[in-house]
Amino acid sequence: MMGVVVEGSTPADAATKANLDSFITQVGAPFTYTIDATPTGLEDLFGVLRDTFVILDLSTMKILRIIDNFNGGGGIDTALPAFEALLQ
Repeated sequence: MMGVVVEGSTPADAATKANLDSFITQVGAPFTYTIDATPTGLEDLFGVLRDTFVILDLSTMKILRIIDNFNGGGGIDTALPAFEALLQ
């Protein structure tokens, strides 16, 4: 599992290394986090809203499932069980 910090001090600002370090410290991140390095942002790249979970098959780099936190998508409560099911 990996998280991506996309926003900086405001949603209009790109995340910086300082934002990433602050986020990891404040939430006690239990897994790896990185900052968004895409030119237009991951939201544009995947065509999703923020707080979206994208489950990838790393052996093929194919998207297996996109679970959003909006429009009844279920967010983390749906994403974690879906991810865990793939590990079995």
